[in-house]
Amino acid sequence: MDTTKNAIEVTNLVKRYKELVALDHFNLTVKTGEIFGLLGPNGSGKTTLIKILNGLLQPNFGSVMIDATPIGTYTKSQVSNLPDKNYFADWMTVKDIFDLFSDFYADFDRQKALRMCDSLGIGEGDRIKSMSKGTKEKVQEFTRNLILSFGKRGLLLGADCTVNEHIDHDRIRWVVEAARSI
Repeated sequence: MDTTKNAIEVTNLVKRYKELVALDHFNLTVKTGEIFGLLGPNGSGKTTLIKILNGLLQPNFGSVMIDATPIGTYTKSQVSNLPDKNYFADWMTVKDIFDLFSDFYADFDRQKALRMCDSLGIGEGDRIKSMSKGTKEKVQEFTRNLILSFGKRGLLLGADCTVNEHIDHDRIRWVVEAARSI
C-alpha cells in the first residue's frame, strides 16, 4: 500500500439544494491507509459528502478524486458505503447473502467471508431473523464493506453520526481490527 498517494482528494466542493448550501468550498485530503472520521452537527454536510464520494450525488462545483480518478465507474467499484439501516431480508441466511454478493460482485471473496463468520461464531445456515441487532450489523458490515472494500483495498465509508450522538468506539475498533485480520 503506497501511503504517499491520496485515497481521497476533494477540492473546493460546493453542493447546493436550491437555496441551502450543504457544502461550501469544502476541501479534504485523505492519504491511502489513513482512517478518518466526519464529525459535525446535523446539516453540516457529512451525508452529502458521503453520497458525493459514492457517486450518488453530483456537486455543483469543485472536484472529487478517488485514487487519482474522477468519480465514475472505476471509483464506484472502489468505494463502499455502510448504510445506517439493515438491508437484508429477515428470511435470508448467511449463505443466501453470500450467494447474492457472489452474483452481483465478481470479486466477492467467499473464503474471506467464511473466515469472518468463523471468527464471529456465525454459521452459513444462520438466519438474519434469529440474529441479535449487533450480529446483524456485523454481518452487514463485513459482507459489504470489509470483504468488498478492504478486501480489494478500497475505501470504506461508514454511517455518519452527529457530534451529539454516542460514538461506538468498540464498533469502530472491531471494524478496523477485522479489516486488518483478513
